[in-house]
Amino acid sequence: MPQVAFRLGAEPVFTYTVLVYLGLLTAVLLLAREGWRRGWGRLRVLEMLAWAVVPGVLGGRAAYVLETWLAVPGQVGHLAQPWGDGLSLPGGILAGAGGLAILAAWHGRSFGEFLGAAAPGAALAQAMGWLGAAAHGAQAGLAVVPRPWWAPVMRDLYGQALPRFPLQYLAAVLCLGAWALISWQLRSDWARVACFGLLTGWGICALLWGAEQRSVVWAGLSADQLGYALIGVLGAASALAVPRRRTMLRRAKSLP
Repeated sequence: MPQVAFRLGAEPVFTYTVLVYLGLLTAVLLLAREGWRRGWGRLRVLEMLAWAVVPGVLGGRAAYVLETWLAVPGQVGHLAQPWGDGLSLPGGILAGAGGLAILAAWHGRSFGEFLGAAAPGAALAQAMGWLGAAAHGAQAGLAVVPRPWWAPVMRDLYGQALPRFPLQYLAAVLCLGAWALISWQLRSDWARVACFGLLTGWGICALLWGAEQRSVVWAGLSADQLGYALIGVLGAASALAVPRRRTMLRRAKSLP
């Protein structure tokens, strides 16, 4: 995939940016489909989209700027442009979940229901984002020389092409697997959230140990690893809620 998809005059628009926003559009469409499938009215679907997408985009961008500032303090002026320099996927997911939590509390509805509806789109959008990262060289995997059979030749942000740990592609496959399980196998909202959190949270956190130039922020973890680890913790908490929810349903059905 080319690093630059096209140009607007002299300004390059990167393939990474195109795939990230295509992923965002896909997440919006899947979230709308989930809302209509559940019988929600148009106003509720639009409200949910607004509370998920707007905080997600703003939070993802803010998290990326903060992460960049931690790595290179004081050099964030170029991040003011609206495209070309990245979006933190874990930051966007956590901010979007926070927006849905506010909306659920406001209307007195189930937070798990909102998250379960958003999970398929979030997983597929992440997969597209990681493919964009591979095209751009972002989050490049560690170089492995001499080249083993499993290491494709990939470039980093500086254009250096070497055999590398295929971090971005493995993360994309992991997210696609989570999307397939959520979409075709899981119906319980909390089970969906648990699958999303455990696979894409702790799974990608583990894969990021193979990232090149991983800037440690706390406890040996990078900023992205901390974000994905938190997503994994939320997924584990959701997994604990699944059997409790089933027990409550069984007790409700047994009542006269």
